[in-house]
Amino acid sequence: MPPRSSHSRGDYTPPDLMERFTTGRSDIPDDDYHRARAQNHFQPNRWPSDPDFVRTAVAYYAEMERLASDLMRVFARALALPEGYFAPFCDRHISHLVANYYPAQHQSAAAGQFRAGAHTDFGALTLLHPARSPRGLQVQAADGGWEDVVHVPGSFIVNIGDLMARWTNDRWVSTMHRVVPPVSESGETADRMSIAFFLQPNDDAGIDCLPTCTDAEHPPLYESVTSGAHYQMKSNRSWIGKKDLPAASAASESQA
Repeated sequence: MPPRSSHSRGDYTPPDLMERFTTGRSDIPDDDYHRARAQNHFQPNRWPSDPDFVRTAVAYYAEMERLASDLMRVFARALALPEGYFAPFCDRHISHLVANYYPAQHQSAAAGQFRAGAHTDFGALTLLHPARSPRGLQVQAADGGWEDVVHVPGSFIVNIGDLMARWTNDRWVSTMHRVVPPVSESGETADRMSIAFFLQPNDDAGIDCLPTCTDAEHPPLYESVTSGAHYQMKSNRSWIGKKDLPAASAASESQA
């Protein structure tokens, strides 16, 4: 079943024109925290038979963990917090590495259908590498219009996610983006691939307004939420399309 990216924000559009391969952590500790969350977040990865693929994916995940950790330290300094402030929130993270493949399209999309509908990412930050055919990614500007993202070879695209927006009281806003079909010279749309690492804090991490992002003139805009409950709610909407999600409430109550 293809994802419906726009459903995560309540915009019910047709399924995305994409295929996705997702992996999680491969070095899962055998302790109470990870065993209690095995079903939702720490299932063993299901790999293809190519051992080189597995080695490459595991190594890449580890490098993205390192880079994301470095960026979170930079974020903390930028927000006038101790450099290691975010470390306790991400030391048992539930992050995912995703390969998005957008097949070539030989017929017109349905009305309102995109390769990935307009959405924001769920977690703290996203590290995106457009591995092939980088054209097609767009971000929404402040005036509501859409602008093409120009990819610089050898670089990553970094998105702020919903949890970082909540943490910063919307001082930093999550990036609304979508993927549209780029048109090739032949008139058919070429295929596209990208690789994204989504840094999602610990399942039981409480996300509350940061002390440096609120004062008398800027009260907290969001209620407290755990990373896991927020992720489950957004994920269920993307894949299932449900508006009423009792599972998210149950997840919030079961954090332990």
